[in-house]
Amino acid sequence: MTIARSDMPQRANDPPAALPPEDQRTTAIALRGGYVAEAVDSAEATVLHVRAPTGRAILTMRLTAEGPVLELEGVSLSIAAHGDLKLSADRLAITTRGDAEITCGGNLTLRAEGDLHAEGADHTIVATRGDVSVRANDDVRLDGERIALNSPDPPPGPHVLSPHRLAPSGG
Repeated sequence: MTIARSDMPQRANDPPAALPPEDQRTTAIALRGGYVAEAVDSAEATVLHVRAPTGRAILTMRLTAEGPVLELEGVSLSIAAHGDLKLSADRLAITTRGDAEITCGGNLTLRAEGDLHAEGADHTIVATRGDVSVRANDDVRLDGERIALNSPDPPPGPHVLSPHRLAPSGG
C-alpha cells in the first residue's frame, strides 16, 4: 500500500508540516508493525528513510552526487559476515558511552604509519603464555614514580632514600 506524505499521521518529533517544494516528491509505504518506508526525491538528493512507529528515522540513505550516505540507528546493532568484514575510510572514530572490547580468536595487530598513542587511568599488559617484548629503533624510556622490576607487588611504605643509605659503606 502506497500512501502520500500528506496522508501520513503527524508524529510528535516531526517538524511542522510544510508544503513540499514543486521539485520534491515524497512516496511512503506503510509496513508491518507501524513502520514506514519513505522516499523523498528532490533536486539535491534522493533520501530513503525507514521510520519506526514513533516517527523516528532508524535507517536513512541519502543518494547524493558525491555518493551514498548511510545512517543507521537502533537499540542494538549487529553485523555478521561469514567472510571478511572490511572498513575503509579517510578517518575512523568510534565512541562509546561505556566500555569497549575487542576479542579475536587469532593474532591481533595494531599498526600505525604515524604515532601510536594509548592513554588511560591504568594500563595492564599480560602475556598468558610467552614473553612480552618491547623493541624500539631508538631509546626506550620508562618514566614513573617507582619502577618495580621482577616484583609482583610494589614495595610497601614511602620510597625515599635516607641520607645514611646514600653514604658509602665501610667508611
